[in-house]
Amino acid sequence: MQLFFSLNSPYARKARIIIHELDLEPRVKEVAVTLPADAKLRAARGLLSAEAAAAWGTAVAGAAFTPEHRARMRSAITWAATTAASVVDTAYHAGGGSAIYAASPLQRRFRDVNALTQHFLVKADTLTTAGAVLAGTEVDLTVF
Repeated sequence: MQLFFSLNSPYARKARIIIHELDLEPRVKEVAVTLPADAKLRAARGLLSAEAAAAWGTAVAGAAFTPEHRARMRSAITWAATTAASVVDTAYHAGGGSAIYAASPLQRRFRDVNALTQHFLVKADTLTTAGAVLAGTEVDLTVF
């Protein structure tokens, strides 16, 4: 049996106390999930905020967006969307069986974030195109 938990959760703390009091430690594998997920989400949010600020500065200055600007923005957006989906997936799996019901907020967020990852602007090969642009390679930027 596995217990997915957050170190900050009072519910997980209670569950861990009960596991200890019932001497179930040998049968329960504890898996801390939210700290790495939280760090990933904060890193993605930070990158996205930095790129948005840079884009705003470019727009306010009236300057044109270069392919390099667009590559940095698109790669940040793609990485943030992928990271958000990974974080929600972690929370969804930690939610256990109750996460599958329509009434569960985790189920709704799981569907929403996975729908977002299907959008053509955040598809995986966006990172390949962005990398090629940043490396100075000639690429077709029609939809980029």
